[in-house]
Amino acid sequence: MNKKFLLLSVLSLLTAANSVNAQDKVTIKETTETIPTYLVGNPDLYPYFFNGRTYQGAAGHVYPYPIYDKLTDERVDRDYKYLTLENEYTKIGVLPEIGGRIFQAEDKQTGYNFFYRQHVIRPALIGMIGSWISGGVEWNIPHHHRASSTLNAGYEITENEDGSKTIWIGETELRQRLKWTIGLTMFPGKSYVEATFKMQNRTPLMQSFLYWANVSVHCDENYQVQFPPQTIYGTAHSKVSYTDWPNNTIWGESGPVDNSWWKNFKNANSTFAVNYSQDYLVGYDFGKNAGTAHWANHHLVPGKKFFLWGTESVWNEMLTEEDGAYLELMVGTFSDNQPDYSWIGPNEVRVTKQYWYPIKGIGGAKNVTLEGAVNIERTSPESFAVGFNSTALYKNAKVIIKAAGKTLSEETVTIDPDTPYIKNVKVPSSLKDSEFFAGLYDSDGVELVSWSPQEKEEYTRPHPADRPKNPSEYSSVEELLLAGQRLEEFHNARLDPLPYYEEALRRDSLDSRVNVNLGIYYAKRAEWTVAEKYLNRAYKRLTGLHYMPEIDKTGVIYHTNPKDGEMFYYSGVVARALGKTSEAESYFWKSTWYPGFQSASYLYIAEMYWKQGKVKDALEAIDESIALSGKSTQSKFVKAHFLSAMGKKAEALALLDENIASDPVDFLSIIEKARIQGDKAAASRAIAHMGIPLQEVLEATTFYNSIGAWKDAVDFLDFAMANGTPYSSTPMQQNAVEPFTVSPLLNYMAGWYSSQAGDEAKALDYYGKAAAMSPDYCFPFRTEELEMLQDVVKKNPTDWKAYYYLGNLLYYYDRKDEAIAAWQSSAELNSSYGMVFRNLGHSADKYLKDKALAADYYAMAIKADSSDPIFFQELEDVEAALKVSSEKRLARMEKYRKTIEKSDDATSRYVRLLLDNGKYRKALDILETRHFRVWEGGSTVYTQFVDANLLYGLSQLSKHRNRKALESFLAAGTFPRNLETNELSTGPLVAKVAYHQGLAYKALGESDKAREAFEKCIKTAGTSRREYIDERYFFVAMSQKELGQNTEAQATAKKIQDYVDKQKEATTTVVDIYSKFGEDGSSNTIKARNLYLQGLVNIVNGDKASAHRLFTESLEIDPSNIWAKYFNSTTR
Repeated sequence: MNKKFLLLSVLSLLTAANSVNAQDKVTIKETTETIPTYLVGNPDLYPYFFNGRTYQGAAGHVYPYPIYDKLTDERVDRDYKYLTLENEYTKIGVLPEIGGRIFQAEDKQTGYNFFYRQHVIRPALIGMIGSWISGGVEWNIPHHHRASSTLNAGYEITENEDGSKTIWIGETELRQRLKWTIGLTMFPGKSYVEATFKMQNRTPLMQSFLYWANVSVHCDENYQVQFPPQTIYGTAHSKVSYTDWPNNTIWGESGPVDNSWWKNFKNANSTFAVNYSQDYLVGYDFGKNAGTAHWANHHLVPGKKFFLWGTESVWNEMLTEEDGAYLELMVGTFSDNQPDYSWIGPNEVRVTKQYWYPIKGIGGAKNVTLEGAVNIERTSPESFAVGFNSTALYKNAKVIIKAAGKTLSEETVTIDPDTPYIKNVKVPSSLKDSEFFAGLYDSDGVELVSWSPQEKEEYTRPHPADRPKNPSEYSSVEELLLAGQRLEEFHNARLDPLPYYEEALRRDSLDSRVNVNLGIYYAKRAEWTVAEKYLNRAYKRLTGLHYMPEIDKTGVIYHTNPKDGEMFYYSGVVARALGKTSEAESYFWKSTWYPGFQSASYLYIAEMYWKQGKVKDALEAIDESIALSGKSTQSKFVKAHFLSAMGKKAEALALLDENIASDPVDFLSIIEKARIQGDKAAASRAIAHMGIPLQEVLEATTFYNSIGAWKDAVDFLDFAMANGTPYSSTPMQQNAVEPFTVSPLLNYMAGWYSSQAGDEAKALDYYGKAAAMSPDYCFPFRTEELEMLQDVVKKNPTDWKAYYYLGNLLYYYDRKDEAIAAWQSSAELNSSYGMVFRNLGHSADKYLKDKALAADYYAMAIKADSSDPIFFQELEDVEAALKVSSEKRLARMEKYRKTIEKSDDATSRYVRLLLDNGKYRKALDILETRHFRVWEGGSTVYTQFVDANLLYGLSQLSKHRNRKALESFLAAGTFPRNLETNELSTGPLVAKVAYHQGLAYKALGESDKAREAFEKCIKTAGTSRREYIDERYFFVAMSQKELGQNTEAQATAKKIQDYVDKQKEATTTVVDIYSKFGEDGSSNTIKARNLYLQGLVNIVNGDKASAHRLFTESLEIDPSNIWAKYFNSTTR
């Protein structure tokens, strides 16, 4: 019998009698779970603005969140809220205080954890904003490893009429203000967990999002990923390459291996199934004879992926203590890759369902349905093994097995989740696999699951994704439009969409599609006047005439009617923001002529009419909005508020109850219901169940603002500020300093709402209270907060903090000149707040490209406050580029070493300066003792460790202290755990270390060991995952020369030369827009690296003078390359 089809646990699994008599009951409860936790330090105080960071292939925005990168080795027991949901077959546990993650999922009969079960919380720097944990199920919404993955999520538990029960989690994500909800449901008598995903766009703008459920499973050498059998190709992130499935050559290996087995990967790997026509994904542990099945409608949930760190990865140790390695079985909704985003329109709601359940005793699965799983294996020429799992109890079920269309057997069986069906079937040896069939049917003959082996359909391997061309290279305006739009949709960090749109408009200034896209682009930045300009151009093209209020005071003139209403809708959004109510009304009404934006248009028409006192018209419009988008809780909330104001409280409450029933973490509706009923306890409970109460409270008040219910908004803010207690930190935090506690924004917004309500005295009182509060972690980001802060600085012009906050928000909106002006106003009012000067320094460096000015600002920041390491860290980068002497920079680091050592990043720069000044042993003292936390995709600190040892060894070698040099070179080849590095078997660092070890052995006269080291270096060539030339080829060439292989050395040097020449021929320096973490560097670092590589070629060729010149040029661009500096000194 095939070893994959294990029958070892059959006896323990055949417990049908017990299963049949089990109680069909679901229980749900909230308790406290004590979990050992490695604590996370306080988040950084500085606003982390976007400056080109690539994260998981997309733009790595952090603001308006703070960064949580201070991890500790302090291990304590912490109590967590724990939500348990179970029935007779399955049990899950959820941690709402760690992002709503499923922490446990257990097959109750066997105790098998079909999701990875952690017994410790041990964060690492993998998340978008830093701290991240492995295990269970993480909800990646609306970006990969969502920002709030380890922050509190909103939650609720419900009991349903059919006996099922649900854990609900969700939040309003800050960056795009998209509201998402996950409902985890168990049913009586079912072994599966149902996850209902809801995404609602409550903003007036189209947004793009992704949703991947990140499922972790325990794995070892017995674990296999089972994509549907029809799968013949896998693809990588961004679809940059395609591979055969399952057999394909793995990076660093000599030949094809089965990629479906965890044991075959030494290093990290992600593979997406190129299979968008099957509904399932399976992982199976043959050691435990159990696994995990996922099922969903493939038309809505097409993504199937696995990720693993590899058998030799240090990450397997860093993220747990004793729970072992894990593998991720990820599934994507409205997405088949990462990054891969889809659009959601304003006031649109998306709902999908997906299911997981444990399988066991059948050796994996060839087909999965919601009702069950089937596996069929040909165990010999004369036999097949057949296995079925079901997700419920089926009495008098039938198993039908056929061969070549003829029934071999038909059995009546009782099957349930704890009782797999297993049978070995004899067949003629001449029977083809595709002629065998097995099916499971219920007592009425309805098929539950079946399978017949199929021949794989061969087709041409898909073409990898192409990099966007330069704008001038596209032949059509449409291509330019789509290129720019894709960059926006996928949140690309490396290329700006504007040059594509601008080139399109250079060719056709009135192209309606491009102008609408630009209108939306600037509307997202609240640059309403600019947005209006582009939308007016689109209007002219689509209708034949500009809107001219001097011609028609009441509406819009049309010569033609467009085929869709997008331009009208966004013109309405912009006109409304500009206070042009009459124009907005006309545009929105015109938009209702077309599908796509009708519900949102009627919603905003209703809000405008209500604020104008047109009650009947407002009700008619909101009824239309609800009719067109019955799932929209936003539209029903608005109508409920209207009805409440009209005294129709019962009708209002009925609508709100509908909202809460469909989305129990719709805190907006819960708060409105509590307001109508005067139920303060319900309001307090709602706040206690919010994920980030501060932000959910502020978000809720913006909906009251939209309908002019300013008094209600103020009352709720007052209540929230008085309530106080629910503003708690996550248990993962070390000192319970929580950035999302009571904030000046609450008072500021209360003041702004009071001002709009006509109570200026009250507004100024709130503004004064806000001005007296701490500015820590105050990171405004909403358009409403922009209007509010503009009002504050107008009415309270001495509030330096308001200018600071305004600058933060404007910089986030990419309105950087205005941001700088606001920060300068803040600094003029108060010169003692260092963060304002830091922001001015950051903007001078990254935006104005004036590093001298940046250095001046950073000096002012340090003068005001020398306790924040970010000031020193960013000043060091600026002064390095200004070529300030490294001795002077090092002296400052030494002076403020206590501050520097608060941060790994600042300490890393300190180490770099020590190396630059030849203080190798001092650098090693730090590198050998400090626990550095390394970001996923990062290797800077370990590289510094290697460099420190090699450079120290070279200094000893130059003094003929050969044994001492060898000791350092050997140390360079070690992998200290405090630096969080993998043990490398190939790559540029391995080549560099091996070459230098060869030099030391040669100097010691140990020729055999020298040869061995040089040969090890040579073997590293050609082992890159992609065709990428790096400095390893120089050390390979030098090793070849040491072994007398001069012809080979010249050929290796030519590879470097060809690569550099190819780079020179490019019209622009090419960055990899599909890189996961921007690992190829910026355009400038690429230029510097090419000059450095050319210099290395000249060393191989014996041309030291040219090499010296090239190293000098490289250092002019990138003075941080310590090896360019070393070779520059040795080629003089």
